[in-house]
Amino acid sequence: MKNKALTYFLLGTVALIWGGIFLKVFATFFSQEHDVPSIPVHKSLETRVDYETPTYSIKANYRDPFLGNSAAPEGKPLLAEGRTEGKPVEKKVAPKPIEAPMDWSFVKYLGSIKNSGNGKKIALVSIRNQEVMIEEGIEHDGLKCLKHYRDSIVVIYQGKRACIKK
Repeated sequence: MKNKALTYFLLGTVALIWGGIFLKVFATFFSQEHDVPSIPVHKSLETRVDYETPTYSIKANYRDPFLGNSAAPEGKPLLAEGRTEGKPVEKKVAPKPIEAPMDWSFVKYLGSIKNSGNGKKIALVSIRNQEVMIEEGIEHDGLKCLKHYRDSIVVIYQGKRACIKK
């Protein structure tokens, strides 16, 4: 009888401990208060800092370990080609103009056939809903076909190059 009472007491104690643990876990997940620190976000892409590049000169007036003499005359440091001492190199980069992407939806590649007589490939292409047959290197309505592949063709239109897939 004493053994059963001790077992029930220990089972109750274990149940209380695990109940407290589950209560704390669920209270953490389902609480309405969220103490998340907020980080300020600045959306300024206009701030661009240009740093001046430092100028360096190579002073190679040390003794040559094999010949035993100095590599440069005294007082005149060796500099990189085209550089003079004391003048920094200025790089001016022109911004590239942004071109609008070309809409290639007027060209559709339908497939290709092979001429059994001479072995040339001919592409079946729909240009503005008009079906035409184009060989490699041939131009039709300003659209020039450069290369045929099994699933695509490479074309040039108004100086722009594209790969049109089936």
